[in-house]
Amino acid sequence: MIHTEILGRLGKDVEMRETQSGMKIANFSLGSTTKYKEVENTSWLRCVAWGKTGEIIAEYCKKGDQILCVGTLEQKRYEKDGEQKEYWELTVDKFEFGAKSKANEEAPQDYTRGAAKTQSNMAPDLDSIEMPF
Repeated sequence: MIHTEILGRLGKDVEMRETQSGMKIANFSLGSTTKYKEVENTSWLRCVAWGKTGEIIAEYCKKGDQILCVGTLEQKRYEKDGEQKEYWELTVDKFEFGAKSKANEEAPQDYTRGAAKTQSNMAPDLDSIEMPF
């Protein structure tokens, strides 16, 4: 597993589902485009975000929106029609909203930029902590 940051645009709207125990899961694909000598190449990455993190992404991000995702990158394998397949999946721990696509610019301004943090990954406010020294 690799801990990484990926900046990309959503390839389609976020798909939400729920486990039998009620945990929400957001699935989406991120496309990141590189350009070399006038040739563009877009790579796609499957992403999964659990709980409140996934719910926030699903609520405020739509196809074409830019998002910076921080998390664990893991190679997954499966078999289909007797053939071994593999793909990479990013489990999102934290994220930041990026630029909205032109089609989605009517989104509320206070949610278009800045860090979105859940209680489980929110850094403590250092001014409110009593130091032992």
